[in-house]
Parts: sequence; structure tokens; C-alpha cells
Amino acid sequence: QSTWGPDWLTLAAMSDSDEVYLTDSDADLENESDDDEEIELSNAYHESKSFFDDRSRTPGMSERALTGFERFLAIESTRPAKSQFYFDALGHVVCLAFELGRLEDTKKRFAEFLGAMATVTRDQGERAVLAIFDLLTRSNADPDFMAAISRLAETHLERDPRILFKIQLKFAELFLKTKEFDRLRAACASLDALCARERSLDPSSTIALKLQLYVALNDVEQGLKLV
Repeated sequence: QSTWGPDWLTLAAMSDSDEVYLTDSDADLENESDDDEEIELSNAYHESKSFFDDRSRTPGMSERALTGFERFLAIESTRPAKSQFYFDALGHVVCLAFELGRLEDTKKRFAEFLGAMATVTRDQGERAVLAIFDLLTRSNADPDFMAAISRLAETHLERDPRILFKIQLKFAELFLKTKEFDRLRAACASLDALCARERSLDPSSTIALKLQLYVALNDVEQGLKLV
């Protein structure tokens, strides 16, 4: 059992029986050199994945997994078409970099991960990004780091209010828990703006958060305006 809870592939809906293939050309390799490269990529990915799965049992596996996935992504960076494992490898790197306390690397790879969401289906991308946010918001990460992650999400997911609403809701719940009320106010304002922009979104969660905020601040006047 992974220390992150359910396996990352399960969270991202990308099990071995549900791999993501970006183009038909990935399966139809043109020549032997392509075959060799594809084998190298597959080996790098699966070896790193085995280290990732074993990291809760064997010391040092997180470092080995991260090194392996970074090697995989370095190979991918030279390819015009990404392999079937690209998006998932980025997700693993985000989790591992965060686990190892490398917050700048986490932000960098998270931005790449968000950009790569366009290479998978909407549902796969949504499940994957929400799984990462579940991990981040369950942690005691530095508030400035979390704010930077929130800004990245806003920038990359601006055209998808449904996913952005779910992410902002997770942040708002985190800020309520940590009593960061100024950031909670800002998150609630973002949620209100998203609801105004996308009428299909349910504002009841935002209202409930505001009520809890005003109770925490003993602001009866503002609380009564919501009921």
C-alpha cells in the first residue's frame, strides 16, 4: 500500500487495463531505432514505477523512483510525440518531488503536468489533478507554496471552471482548517466568480464555507446575510 493511499494509477484512472495512448503512431513504430527507443522508455517507466510502489517498504526508493522518472522525462523531451506514459510519469514526479520536500521542483513539474492534461481525456485529467490536490491539501505544506500552486491551477485551468471550482474548494477547506482567514476570503471570492461565470456550478458549498468563516470570526452580521 502506497503512503499516498490508493495507487497513483488508480487515482488517475490509468491502470494497466486503461492506459492512455496519445496517437496511433505510438503503436505503429516506423523502424528499429524507434523500437529501441520505445523499449528504453518502457523499461525506464516500469522500473521507476516499481521503485515508486516499493518506497513505503524500502528506504531510498523515493529517490530512485524520482531519478528514474526524471530520466524517462529527459528521453521524452527529445521526442516530437509523447509516449503513452508521459502524463502519468509527470504525475509521479510531482508526488515524489513533494514527498522529498523539493517544492521548487514540485511547482515546475506541476506546471508541466497541468499543461499535459490536454493529452488525456477530460475525465482522466480531472481525476489525476484532483488526486494531486488531495495529496497537497492533506499535508502541512508551506502556505506560500500552496498559494503558488493555486495560482498555477488558475492560470492553466482558466478555461475549465468545473475543475477549477473543485480545486478552489479544496483550498478553501484547507484555509478554513488552518485558520488562514484572509486566504479563505480570497478563495471564496474566486468560487463566487466561478459560479457567476458557470451557472451549472453549485454555490451551496461556498455559502457553507462563508458561514463557517463568519462563525470563526464571530461576525454575526455577515453570517445572517447568508441565511
